Amino acid sequence: MAAADLRTLRQGLSAHQAVRPDLRSISDFPDECGLDPETGLRDRIEIYNIPKFNGDFPQNHPPVIQENIGEVEEFARALHNDVLDPLLVLLAIALELPEDHFTKLHQYQVKSEDHLRYMKYSKYTEAETALLKTWVAGHTDLGSFALLFRQPVAGLQIRYHDTDEWKWVQPQDATLTVNACDALQFLTGGYVKSTIHRPHNDVVLAATKESPVLQREGYTQNDFEKSGNPVPTMEEWTFAKQKWQRQKGYRETVEDKTATILPGFKEQVYA
Repeated sequence: MAAADLRTLRQGLSAHQAVRPDLRSISDFPDECGLDPETGLRDRIEIYNIPKFNGDFPQNHPPVIQENIGEVEEFARALHNDVLDPLLVLLAIALELPEDHFTKLHQYQVKSEDHLRYMKYSKYTEAETALLKTWVAGHTDLGSFALLFRQPVAGLQIRYHDTDEWKWVQPQDATLTVNACDALQFLTGGYVKSTIHRPHNDVVLAATKESPVLQREGYTQNDFEKSGNPVPTMEEWTFAKQKWQRQKGYRETVEDKTATILPGFKEQVYA
């Protein structure tokens, strides 16, 4: 069954190759998506994704972006070369691996779901805010690292893995907020944990068994390997989690919120 599920997913990916949703708006989702089930309020999040400038996902941008696309590309490439690559080298050193271990898995010219994302959070009225427990449910992101540029407002919380306590993350001038994500958790067998927070595609997400640190600490298998299920590629993982996020009512019940994304991995509720 697990192998069949992955085969079905791989077949679906061929149709996904030429289609990339770039703008997330209310009209992109079923009516129930983005609704708080208790209050009926719709979320106020608008998203525009710009993929890597390597030719794999050509886009027709709106004029305001197209007129500044050269500057956007320079910025996106600088993030990869000057921020992401050094982070990946530091991670490799910490795990006692060759310094290029992770940078070889994250090459800019190789096809992947990396993207630059613009997000707009429109405010709620005071009356609406009083009805909401949170603006966005706690969640983890699906890639390796998420680099966050933030406004100087209190808008992000992370949950401590050891205490389950939510803490505010204060924005600092001239800094980025860096979240570890699902793929990194898989690649390190759970040693590096995906940050629970709210407000190249053919890489197989098997735990990095060459690391002396992971061997000593006992993090040599991820959830897929521990359960004896096929280990997905980054592309398969991305496609599967995004498919779950786009299905009707995916946040309505506990069963929806803890659905099996792929055999061996179930989502969790981060209250």
